[in-house]
Amino acid sequence: MALILAWTLLFPIFSFLGCFSLCSASAEDNAFHFDTEESSAHGSQDNSLLRGQQQAVDFASWSHFAEKCQEGFYRTISGNCSPCHCNNNAYKCLDGSGICVDCQRNTTGDYCERCPEGYLGDVTRGAPSFCQPCPCPLPLVANFGVSCYRKNGVVRCKCKEHYAGSNCERCAPGYYGNPLVIGSTCKKCDCSGNSDPNLIVEDCDEVTGQCRNCMRSTTGFNCELCAPGYYGDARIARKCTACNCGGAPCDRQTGQCLGEPPMPAPVTDCPDISCDKCIWDLTDDISLAIQSIEESKEILLSISTGVAAHKDLHDLNATTFILKAKFSEKDNQSALQTTQVDDSANEMTKLLRKIDALDEKKNQGSSKGQQLQKETRETIKRATI
Repeated sequence: MALILAWTLLFPIFSFLGCFSLCSASAEDNAFHFDTEESSAHGSQDNSLLRGQQQAVDFASWSHFAEKCQEGFYRTISGNCSPCHCNNNAYKCLDGSGICVDCQRNTTGDYCERCPEGYLGDVTRGAPSFCQPCPCPLPLVANFGVSCYRKNGVVRCKCKEHYAGSNCERCAPGYYGNPLVIGSTCKKCDCSGNSDPNLIVEDCDEVTGQCRNCMRSTTGFNCELCAPGYYGDARIARKCTACNCGGAPCDRQTGQCLGEPPMPAPVTDCPDISCDKCIWDLTDDISLAIQSIEESKEILLSISTGVAAHKDLHDLNATTFILKAKFSEKDNQSALQTTQVDDSANEMTKLLRKIDALDEKKNQGSSKGQQLQKETRETIKRATI
């Protein structure tokens, strides 16, 4: 019993001394192996010694690593301080790996070298304006792009579901809204299941959402009502039945008749011919023209034919007669001047003819003179011989 009690008291002391001895030996061994690490670079130690050296370096270099590198630098495995390579988008990086911490300007990556999803830019230049939200179609306030990229200098967006266009500026088929308006989103068309069944999606106006081409005898903004002349449940049962009221309207829900049947169409002058709207419009125009003619006729007949009117007509006739006389005088003067001009032209023609005759005689006389001169020379020549 006393032996057990003594062992209980001495065991912690022996354990402490053993650990102290082990640590001392390990420290010496570490110092030794740290010195031999350099020699191992020359290939003088085996693999087991290299593993021991690595452990020794990790243990013995704590005091060397106690000094931190300044901001913008990190501690390499060899213990040196090396600058962080974060493309000017971070000021801290992890010791050993150099991985950047707390990237700025909306950048991401181990070295803050790229933009995250939904951002666009060239962060390698480190410009603060880069890595901005994608304009799909508007940055931040109306951005419906998953990502974006540049192609031939133009920004292209990869749109979220329900959006379409190179910049997500419109809604995809089957959806409506205006992404260009702040606060607006694309919502699914709701045509109560009464749109064309051959279409993959329901067909509605891409901005307002009003359904187009309602089928199954339905109508309304969302094809939620039975068309006039039909009754039933257009939204849930999707069954509209024709009213049985002899042409009169009926309640759209119950089918109960509401009034008298419509008046028959007026009898036309062409019962065997189908007269379209253009014919009726033309008929109305003709009727209005006839009415205008009758009104004009009445106005003309109501004009006064009293003494004043006769005096005005007499003065008008007198003025007309005077004007006719003056025009006739002008015509006579013009005819006289024309005659004089014609006479002068005839005299001129006669003079030209005389001039031509004299010119011809002159030519004949010249020819005769030349002939006489020639004969005279020949006579003189014979006389001298």
